[in-house]
Amino acid sequence: MKIGHRLVFSVLMLVIGLLIAKPSQALANYYDGGYKVILNLGSSGLIETQNPYVSSNGSSSAWVMSAAPGPYNPPAQNYVQSGWAKDAGFSGPQYFVEYSSDVTGLWDIRYIGAASVGSTNRYEVSFDNTGGAAMRVNGTDYLYASGSTLQWLPTHIEFLGEIYDPSDQSPGSNYNPVSFGGLYYKDTSQSWHSNPLCYKWADLSTQRNNILSSGSSQWEIWDSRY
Repeated sequence: MKIGHRLVFSVLMLVIGLLIAKPSQALANYYDGGYKVILNLGSSGLIETQNPYVSSNGSSSAWVMSAAPGPYNPPAQNYVQSGWAKDAGFSGPQYFVEYSSDVTGLWDIRYIGAASVGSTNRYEVSFDNTGGAAMRVNGTDYLYASGSTLQWLPTHIEFLGEIYDPSDQSPGSNYNPVSFGGLYYKDTSQSWHSNPLCYKWADLSTQRNNILSSGSSQWEIWDSRY
């Protein structure tokens, strides 16, 4: 089951989002990268930054996520997330952090400044013993969701690229793919483990990656049209 989808919005939807707890997802999202079904309390990884093409209502992003199915309308929206995104109207990629809870109906996203194209940065999400989660970029906390805000614990780790519209460029190109490495997950005893073996995910035929059928702990993703 595909879970923990990142919500991406047009400029109008962002304005509407200020007035409600969590907007509805109007269009499909498409993913490329690796995931693993495992009980966890966090995930972390190094992801290369690029500046992909996006359509007038689109978005292209790459991120780490810890997520879980929700109780109401699977595939659900229980996730905490950190990464970079280029949304419609952005001149370049931005760092972002985000969470969503289908249990409480609460959601928040923060854009936290320009991400340097070509840089590699560490993105991390981490749950504490109260059930709250911190969302970090390069070791700095930029958003925290309390246990009472979330009221769920993750069952998946995901290290993915994402687009909002099929005409968007998925992160990476044939000559310059986006790299994912230095991956970690945190177990239910609060201990971090390196190099989790993750499995291939690619929704569109143009979304490519070099994850082995047996799983990989580092990989590259790209859009075969570029």
